[in-house]
Amino acid sequence: MEQCTKKIILIEGKQTNHPSFFLSLKKKGYNVAITSTGNTALEKIKEEIPLLVLIDAASLRTAGNRIVYSIKKRYPTLPVIVVVDEFKSIKKSDADQVMVLPFTIQKLLNRINLYIPADQVSLVSEGNVALDVKNNRIFVNDRPSSVTPRVAKLLYLLMDHPGKTLERKDLFMELWDTDYTEDMRSLDVHIRWLRQVVEENPKKPKIIQTVRGVGYRFAVNGNHVTLSDSCLDNEIVESIIMEK
Repeated sequence: MEQCTKKIILIEGKQTNHPSFFLSLKKKGYNVAITSTGNTALEKIKEEIPLLVLIDAASLRTAGNRIVYSIKKRYPTLPVIVVVDEFKSIKKSDADQVMVLPFTIQKLLNRINLYIPADQVSLVSEGNVALDVKNNRIFVNDRPSSVTPRVAKLLYLLMDHPGKTLERKDLFMELWDTDYTEDMRSLDVHIRWLRQVVEENPKKPKIIQTVRGVGYRFAVNGNHVTLSDSCLDNEIVESIIMEK
């Protein structure tokens, strides 16, 4: 069964202190099928696989765990986002995302955007890392993360030259569109942010590698000998924070 990438199943009740997400999602072009129970939602999923299921657990006066479990049991790869009250304690959930009220509709849309299939034309991939250039999303083993445009561009530059060392100066000039290279600590901070997304252990990077005194390189399988600058990065970040 094909997935409908513009369809969202919204499970919500009537006991709510916040506006329904229905109209806001419709205005953004989503086909929203609304229901009040998990069983009805499962029937709708059976008819057509949606982009995701949004459970407004706050309006149901529940944590939504049972509904999430029943959906994940039958459709384990179908994304599920749960919205809970700020006073509701959620210790564990099988949902892909748990959002605590209050939040803006834009924040919800940002979470939804994570699950929109990437346009193959704008997708750059190397090994288990893929970059959706158009939407500034990074996929590691198919798990999406949203990043800033500058972090996305940094990864693109590195992925465009796999295994090749790119000098810090050249990366900085390209990313910040400047000839001033006296202070390039911001680049090191962005490298650290990038590693937090793509590395299994950011303190021992295998993909975004450092070539001491030269720059950085993208190594898909971690084949290249690396001299980690994790300590250097920590010092740089701390000094920038101190300056602020």
